[in-house]
Amino acid sequence: MRWSEGKLEFSLPMSPAGLAMDSDVDAYDWVAQLMGSHKVAACVLEVSESGERIDYRFAAVSPGFAESTGLHDAVGRSMRELRPDHEQFWFDLYARVARTGEATHFEHGARALDRRFRGHAFRIGHPDAHQVVVIFENCSQLDGMENGAMPDSSDARIERFGATLAHELRAPLAPLGNGLRIVKQLSQSQEELRWTISMMERQFAQLTGLIDDLLDVGRLVSNNVHLERARVDLHHVISDSIEACGATIDARRHDVAIESVGNGLFVTGDIRRLNQVFTNLLTNSIKYTEPGGQIRIRLASVDGMAIVEVRDNGSGISREELPRVFDPFNQGRSHRYEPKGGLGIGLSIVKSIVRLHGGSVSAHSDGLGQGSCFTVRLPLSS
Repeated sequence: MRWSEGKLEFSLPMSPAGLAMDSDVDAYDWVAQLMGSHKVAACVLEVSESGERIDYRFAAVSPGFAESTGLHDAVGRSMRELRPDHEQFWFDLYARVARTGEATHFEHGARALDRRFRGHAFRIGHPDAHQVVVIFENCSQLDGMENGAMPDSSDARIERFGATLAHELRAPLAPLGNGLRIVKQLSQSQEELRWTISMMERQFAQLTGLIDDLLDVGRLVSNNVHLERARVDLHHVISDSIEACGATIDARRHDVAIESVGNGLFVTGDIRRLNQVFTNLLTNSIKYTEPGGQIRIRLASVDGMAIVEVRDNGSGISREELPRVFDPFNQGRSHRYEPKGGLGIGLSIVKSIVRLHGGSVSAHSDGLGQGSCFTVRLPLSS
């Protein structure tokens, strides 16, 4: 892959089925246009791993890349050559995207560049090519003002939400399109077919989840939600939520345990919506807790109310951010670990559903690095 005469040219590997991948597919045309755009900062990386050492080479950059990063004449050079003291976070991030094919959203500091970046990274081409496209912005000036920062307005959150939505919805489409073309070309390679279908299923689930969340926001804001109320045991709801998150919990090696005071804890509510509440809260803890960390779910009853606490020893929430943690489109929760995707509406959905059930939800944290605790209170069933 190289940049030549204003055009991004790809030299693609052969697929396991022996078929050359098509260099004119829409995804590559889109990336080529991206590299020529003055409106965005973007780059194409080629990731290499040798034992525990990870590096990446800049195969192509957009015109806005140098201004945003401070890196000049980067094409053809590796990051360790340009900035030997660059944080390991970035090498691990791009290596994970190259290995798994999972698109990701990130916001993280880069001390070696004296900047902070927010953006998206996704794999392109065959997995063996280890090619990653990164679209980003330098948000140092937006988020670096710890003293005297302007309050985050609703208009600003909605504007960022629109940009995030476009990236989040766009990211699964490129691998889905490539997968469909591979499936059409395949005739005999069952291994390649299984890999492609598995990838497409993951991306389809991601896209479906984003759209479902958007629909939920619209319904909840307009109070256009019908609850199928029944007597529900919260122990069963919590167990179902843990099972729904089981693959991610296992992948991140989290220690998840339930601590219960008493046996039955019954409320009157919509079991599907209550599952959504606790799955969202558990997912939130998983995202912001370091691999190998602990998550505890405690159930109890006090003064006619069912109390469910979801507590983790993760990255915590800053004092400034805590009052806004349930705001829609808010993605400001500070953390030290790997980047997070999503639209910033999961906790807002939790608050709305709990309120429809006559309950409340609150968040507590002693600060960054001190973990967090989300507490749901729901009226007990009579």
